Amino acid sequence: MQFDLIRLVLVSRAQTSLFEQRSESGRALSREEWLREKFSKTIEFPHAKNEFHYIPDIDASKISDLIVGQIGRQFKAVENLPPEEGFKEVERTPWRASSVFIDPRHHADGQKLGFEVKDHIGGSLPIIKSLAKYMNINPDEPYIIEANAIVDPKTFWEFEKANRGRITSITFDLVAPNMFGIRDEMDDELRKFRENEKARNITITLKNPDGLKLNDSRVEVSVNYATEGGGAIIARTKRKGVTFSSNKNAKKETVDIPEEIDRNKITNIVEFVKSSIFGANRE
Repeated sequence: MQFDLIRLVLVSRAQTSLFEQRSESGRALSREEWLREKFSKTIEFPHAKNEFHYIPDIDASKISDLIVGQIGRQFKAVENLPPEEGFKEVERTPWRASSVFIDPRHHADGQKLGFEVKDHIGGSLPIIKSLAKYMNINPDEPYIIEANAIVDPKTFWEFEKANRGRITSITFDLVAPNMFGIRDEMDDELRKFRENEKARNITITLKNPDGLKLNDSRVEVSVNYATEGGGAIIARTKRKGVTFSSNKNAKKETVDIPEEIDRNKITNIVEFVKSSIFGANRE
């Protein structure tokens, strides 16, 4: 099984609502509590002119501290009848679903989502972005979800090396930090933009038609932050059509499931997914 890795960044709304959901004691919900509550229910949301459904798997979630569910949609398929029926074409509308696993905890590698890669479903990141957009509509919710691809930074630096001196623009669209902690001056400056100016996103664009020099420490910090799932990178070169987009380079993780395991039951594969995708940074 193969999974795309996506970061869910939860940003507090600038103003709290009198109608926002709270814990039984009246305390504001933490990010983890809010994620668990929202993904414990069925969600129907639009994406690319189709209706998608998120269905929680309560049994699988009970045996793990992960949030477990599936996202699927109906699609049209043209098939042929058996030979005795002359291979006549018939149109069917089956369903196709991908498993989704979320670590909702607030730690250095938390709020990470694994989306099973399957045909007929669509791109993982665009689907999750549409789900987040739908969930963000309600102004009474205490958090806004930003979804970004988790990317191996090597993919960017390989692009930079192959096009060194020919990259004419690079844009970092960064989410103001609230989950990684303060590691350097850049994180601190972005945090101040969030707290003082109430900024959710900070966009930084560098341009030079003669070519940019990108192999320095400030760019490296921005690349690392974005590829961890804190934002997105788009770079363009002098050569037409030669570009880099972090959103198209989501890191993939292959989870090996023994042949004797029934993959149709998510409860059977939870521990394999947990150890492969979330294990290295879990306490």
